[in-house]
Amino acid sequence: MDKYIEMLKYNIAGFSLAQYIFLIYLLLINLVCYCLMSYDKMNSKNKRQRIRESTFITLSILGGATGVLIGMVVFKHKTKKNKFRIGVPIIYIITRILETIILIYLIPSFA
Repeated sequence: MDKYIEMLKYNIAGFSLAQYIFLIYLLLINLVCYCLMSYDKMNSKNKRQRIRESTFITLSILGGATGVLIGMVVFKHKTKKNKFRIGVPIIYIITRILETIILIYLIPSFA
């Protein structure tokens, strides 16, 4: 049994299970953010109910800044608003730094 627990602790390429879970979380939240940008752009063209800007900012802070940023560029959506044009790239840089710290330093010490 200990052998299997040890295998779960450090999987392929030396990543721990916690690191894999964190990376999957980041992948999913960014995919959700990208899809929400697409949905909001479609709704803006069709004059339907929109997603709040605060939702995008909150999701960016929670790790989805990459998805929001790519969605902004691909769909040419929210690119004229300073809150997004300046704010999301700043959030992206800050979250990238924090995610790196979490992946390199914090998670292996708890795994």
